[in-house]
Amino acid sequence: MQVLLSVRQRIASAALQSSSSPSFTEKQRPQVWDCEASWCSLDLGEETPYISLNETVSLNESSLEERKEVSQYTGNVPEGHITLNLERSEQEIDIINDVVHYKSAYYGTIMVGNPPRPFTVVFDTGSGHLILPSSYCHTDTCKVHRRYRRSSSSTARDIDWDGRVVKAGEARDQITVSFGTGDVTGVFMEDDLCFGQRGPGFDTSSTNVPVSGQGGENCVSMRFIAATDMSADPFKDFVFDGVLGLGLESLSQTSAFNFLQVASGLTSTRGSGFSKTFGIFLATHNEETSQITMGGWAEEHLEEEVSWSPVLDPELGHWLLQIQAIWIDGEPLPFCSQGCKAVVDSGTSLLAVPTAIFPELYERLRAPASLSGDCSSQSPKLKIELDGFTLTLDGEDFSRLDQKGQVHPPAWGQPQSPAEGTTRRDMMCKPMLMVMDLPEPIGPKLFILGEPVLKKFYTVYDAEKKRIGFGRARHAAPSSDLESENWWNAAEDELAKEAEVAP
Repeated sequence: MQVLLSVRQRIASAALQSSSSPSFTEKQRPQVWDCEASWCSLDLGEETPYISLNETVSLNESSLEERKEVSQYTGNVPEGHITLNLERSEQEIDIINDVVHYKSAYYGTIMVGNPPRPFTVVFDTGSGHLILPSSYCHTDTCKVHRRYRRSSSSTARDIDWDGRVVKAGEARDQITVSFGTGDVTGVFMEDDLCFGQRGPGFDTSSTNVPVSGQGGENCVSMRFIAATDMSADPFKDFVFDGVLGLGLESLSQTSAFNFLQVASGLTSTRGSGFSKTFGIFLATHNEETSQITMGGWAEEHLEEEVSWSPVLDPELGHWLLQIQAIWIDGEPLPFCSQGCKAVVDSGTSLLAVPTAIFPELYERLRAPASLSGDCSSQSPKLKIELDGFTLTLDGEDFSRLDQKGQVHPPAWGQPQSPAEGTTRRDMMCKPMLMVMDLPEPIGPKLFILGEPVLKKFYTVYDAEKKRIGFGRARHAAPSSDLESENWWNAAEDELAKEAEVAP
């Protein structure tokens, strides 16, 4: 989700406690944000870029009525972490070189306010704020989503960017955040954020989330952006309400706006406490459930021990890694001979690569499908060597089948080479690549490791030690794998039919 923070202006509110939209008037104040093109930095003598790389926060085809009111919670809370089930939304956005490009997002439910209300949020590793539409916003875009109403929460506080409480009628800070093709304008709030509901009469047996008194042990006081305006493109079509940024601290306005920093305060009855760590598991088929584990990671999703790679330049705020080399079938890619960079991003459906290397990568990774109609055996292997771990991807991990025409086997009775006998001419395995170019200091040789990597490897993000862990993900086999079987049977049937009519 590409985030560009604009210059904040001082605004005055007539009655922020009102449920109606406040009347804002502009008031001069010294410029705090220095923004130029796609970069913003806090003007405090340090150059801290405030941009987010996830440009693919997704639209969804399903209706809002299908959203679950309360997220499914699992995991072992006493050990200090909470696991939330995630839903995936996807929309086709473009077709380039016969490859379909998608926007995708994984979202779940959080509870905000007192009494708590559920909000669906996309968990975004590429941004640093919690953003929710508010009742101050009366556009059609906001109205199709669940809106945060500060007057309905006894724990809500109107604040400035530095946490100072704003009284009724006082001038207050406003922020504009740009997300690629659209933007959000909002004010700063502070309220309770909970994983699971709380309060009298709430049955926690279905969520496995214990509640302790009024506050609830899984609640924190969180500063966030309450949207007063959201552009129709792209937010109106979002199936989820808001965004929960999981970037490093320097992507946030202050540490009090950074979820990982704030959530580390969840220490009640947790022994060693709630660490600044989370793990992501992405399902590969409909019989699995994608999950995010906060405060640790879920060992049950791992086939092997976690191997760690240090975050490069953590002061930039991104989950950025150093690429030592990239190999295709054992041959190094000269493009990365002097090193490349990678960002791990759950919101990208494909592998994003620099424009300069796209043609070579696409041609070298493209391959014919096997006779059984899959990309497992004939496609080249792609290896991405990180500092501390090497990601090995097979064709089935990064390719999609593309079928054209009909099966045309060799003439009956004529000899064929082993290569011709093990691949199909009517189907190609095309790599799921997209182009993305970014300047220094993030780019220019930047790769975005999206779903192809995150589905094969369980990933752990450690904000305390500034590192990302990788381990082969443990996936449950589907009850039936009819797709490959059907392709195989169709090929055999057609070969048999042609054999019957052959002279």
